[in-house]
Amino acid sequence: MINDVSMLKAMLKQYGWSCRPSFNGKATYWSFPHSGSGMENMLITIPEDKSTDDYEFYLEQAYHEIELIYGKNFETFKEEYQSFSSHQFDPLEIREETGAKDGLIPWNKGRRLVLGAEGILNAGARATAVGLRNRKAHYLQTAHAAAESVLSESFMGQTKIGSYIVTMYVPSEHRFSISSKKNSQNQLMDSDYILGRDVTNTIVSSLQSFESGFHETSGKNASDIDHGFFDELVQDGVSYELLDAISCLLDEKEAQITVAQPVKDVPSEKKTYEISVGSYMSEWVDRGKFCLKGEFEPIRVLVAGEVTRLDNSARNPHHLIKMRLVSNASISAISMLSVHLSSEQYQDAIRAHKAKVMFMVKGEIKKKGRIFEMTLPDFVSVTNTPISQIAEEYNERENFQQTSLF
Repeated sequence: MINDVSMLKAMLKQYGWSCRPSFNGKATYWSFPHSGSGMENMLITIPEDKSTDDYEFYLEQAYHEIELIYGKNFETFKEEYQSFSSHQFDPLEIREETGAKDGLIPWNKGRRLVLGAEGILNAGARATAVGLRNRKAHYLQTAHAAAESVLSESFMGQTKIGSYIVTMYVPSEHRFSISSKKNSQNQLMDSDYILGRDVTNTIVSSLQSFESGFHETSGKNASDIDHGFFDELVQDGVSYELLDAISCLLDEKEAQITVAQPVKDVPSEKKTYEISVGSYMSEWVDRGKFCLKGEFEPIRVLVAGEVTRLDNSARNPHHLIKMRLVSNASISAISMLSVHLSSEQYQDAIRAHKAKVMFMVKGEIKKKGRIFEMTLPDFVSVTNTPISQIAEEYNERENFQQTSLF
């Protein structure tokens, strides 16, 4: 028999039992609070004071009572606990109450929780790997090697009963490779690794920032929150990937996200952070994803620039031109614009192109795929400003062209 009080208490806690201490602190009493389980009247006593004469008796009795209730699940938990006790893990836990005593949950909902947990760990790995100064709103393929390393070398725990619980265990002292180099491990530098604890620290930081950001703007319509607000959260680790993962968890029933970090050299002590998320956050999260992904909201604006291409082919319903734009504060990230013109407007574009002067258009700019375009401007004008004045400015902007929107 494993003479381990902490293991028995950990299992009862995991399976949803409630605890109250004895008046003298020498034992804890555990009861199962869920009705309809057939265990409402059960009480398990776990001794806490090894100096008492009946310590071994009550410990053995508690052990056998728990083994009788959970059978094979008890053996599985014991093996898992022994394995984890020899290492130090930071568990990331996603919990949703099911209302079913056996912990069943509809398949699609269970899959959501798994995807949410994986996505949060993925986002934390990427944000940690790029470092504080280089964090991004949308990572795409950035830090892909780090995400693969952390996901492949962390662990998933057994689903727990009473609620539906998905747990990922991140080895806190493990070094995860963030390099795609093929070199052997002894040839890689320290900068090619991140520690598991660094990843969970980033996850906690990003979730705290997410939570405070949501509460700070809870009185606003989500559509009124501008891109800049979400951009400020990026340095704390918030990203499109994090919000996309959280969106998997948003349901009528709240889900709890918990990150526990055992104190080094004192694994029985833990720093724990927990946040609840639910469907009431959906509009805010969708708005954040829209902003951090770099989606472009249609905007009506006056712009000027050089006509770089004329296309009068029959396949276009309107006459198409392409313009290299002069910098404009309201659309600073757009340097190239496709404009669909009427026949009369197209003639003006031809004149501007031949005269090598700037062409001015006013209308609504939309984004279609990777292209910004305007269809049938409200008006167009041929200016007297030579295009040579914008050539130098364009060369300075070329390396930055549209990067914030992709």
